[in-house]
Amino acid sequence: MNKLTQFLNSGMKSLRREKYYAMINILGLGLGIFCFLLTSLYVKDELTHDKWHKNAENIYMPQQLLETDQGSMMLMPSYAIGQAWVDENPGVKDAVNISSEQHKDYVINGDEFKTEQLVFTTSALFRIFDFSLEKGDAATALEQPDGMVISHEIARKHFKGENPIGEYIKVEGLGTYKVTGVLNPIPSNSHLQFEFLVPIDFTKEPYKGVENNWQFGSGYHYLLVEENYDLNQLADETAKMVKEHTGKEASLTFQFNRFSELYMMGKSMRNGGSMFGGQEKYVVIFSIIGALMLLVASFNYINLTTSRSFARAKDFAIRKVIGASKGRLVAIQLGETFFIALLGLVVAVIALELALPSINQLIGTNLSLQVSRDPSVLILPAGVLLLVMLLSGLYPALIGSRFNLSSSLKGKTPNSKGALIRKALIVIQFTICTGVLASALIIRFQAKHMINIDLGYNAQNIISIDMRKNGVYDKMEAFRNELQRSSIIEDLASGPIPKGGGAMIIDVGEEGSKTQQFFGYAAADKGFVRIAGLEMIAGKSFENVEESRLENGVIVNEAAIELLGLSAEEAINNKIPDTQMTIVGIIKNYHTSSAKSKIGPQIIYYNKDQLANVLIR
Repeated sequence: MNKLTQFLNSGMKSLRREKYYAMINILGLGLGIFCFLLTSLYVKDELTHDKWHKNAENIYMPQQLLETDQGSMMLMPSYAIGQAWVDENPGVKDAVNISSEQHKDYVINGDEFKTEQLVFTTSALFRIFDFSLEKGDAATALEQPDGMVISHEIARKHFKGENPIGEYIKVEGLGTYKVTGVLNPIPSNSHLQFEFLVPIDFTKEPYKGVENNWQFGSGYHYLLVEENYDLNQLADETAKMVKEHTGKEASLTFQFNRFSELYMMGKSMRNGGSMFGGQEKYVVIFSIIGALMLLVASFNYINLTTSRSFARAKDFAIRKVIGASKGRLVAIQLGETFFIALLGLVVAVIALELALPSINQLIGTNLSLQVSRDPSVLILPAGVLLLVMLLSGLYPALIGSRFNLSSSLKGKTPNSKGALIRKALIVIQFTICTGVLASALIIRFQAKHMINIDLGYNAQNIISIDMRKNGVYDKMEAFRNELQRSSIIEDLASGPIPKGGGAMIIDVGEEGSKTQQFFGYAAADKGFVRIAGLEMIAGKSFENVEESRLENGVIVNEAAIELLGLSAEEAINNKIPDTQMTIVGIIKNYHTSSAKSKIGPQIIYYNKDQLANVLIR
């Protein structure tokens, strides 16, 4: 204990003697530790997504795989298949269907609110996953047709600490529900997030009429299977099962994705209809950046400390003369490093705590250093402190303890053999900094390219308003009339930009060799082509088509007629196979998804009433 006290006192005295030098090192290490802690929290949050469920490795999300000319298309299996998996496959222990409903209004005590996390499901959710209730019985909460489970946050927001069990909540388009349960808080690193859970009702959308549908389904299925269950066998059995119930060979193959890997694969319900899920390459990039920042800070400290050691060579020599051992000198130097690293860590933690709310809001996460939420976060700062102390302190300490006694007492600068190492560290520092700077410039150029890329339509001065998110979908006409009165609005229309809308499957090809292909399918009004600045290459836009032809008339893009095997001239007035839709116009291809993706076939039909968004110029 006495030696430890001397070790600490020596470090503190040294810092008091050289305040400015210590301040530079503290801030330098603090910045490096800040970057490392931030990236570590982000990487930990990404890599632990959904891992907290005890059955995470035995839960799978099935998907139907359809091969088309545009690549592989993923479809959700039907509800009927989901139930049959449990009934007809001993290896499948349980199954649950989950479907989210976005932009729903709900009423509590006469006050109206909005939610984007209303979910249809069954009580199997609580058997498969580790979601639990703080109030109510998980086994029965969703068994009642009008039962509803609400989140901990909704209960706290609307019921102010009172027991909400038995209270009523009215949901737009669905009816009135009685609260039968309250969820315990769901960890932020779960891709399944709910505010309201309501039971599946086959008399209401989106499940109306799907109970015995063996084609395509609503929502996501999650299966709990026996450990080491052969999923290839399950896929084969599923194909046989579909044939038995429909009398047809399954035209699609089945794929089973492990639940614990869904988030990193980008297949999740998190964040509703936006781009969701993580990407492994970004996790790797952030890991490398965090490690490099800590490495640069440590190398900088090593160089400064080693240079300072030359100025203190006489001090080390005097200590040796009065009996200090080599180990003692190393301990003194490590003590200084410990205090500087500790103070740097304190600076980094304080800065991170202040910055995290803004960072979380910016990147849509819930990162935290709170021990009450995750005791394991204590390991991270402690580990960083030890790592920095060893990485930054050990080499300078050994250098200082090896100075020649005679030369140092005479005030001569030691002829250190470590000069080559110091130069190498400086080169590495500059190389890392140059690499980071080059990466930043590349990202800047990529961002500039993304901003200036030709999307195929004129996005200049266009504002797209999602009517479903803004609560005026049912008042579309009144809203549009109000907008048209504004003197600052040049033009107004509705159509599928920037997003492309829904999709439909069409059989394409000659008889006997037809293949199923995906076509984008979206509604637009008469002014869409005009306001978007789309280029017509044949036919007419909706505003130039006779009223009698608008009911079945559609506009398609170049990719669509190419897939149909028609020229532009042949396509006009031709019908889309197996439909009543007649092609009245052809537009040039334009982007409705990532610019990295190939532009797919698009069908745009006329509708002036049921439009999801308004485009304003």
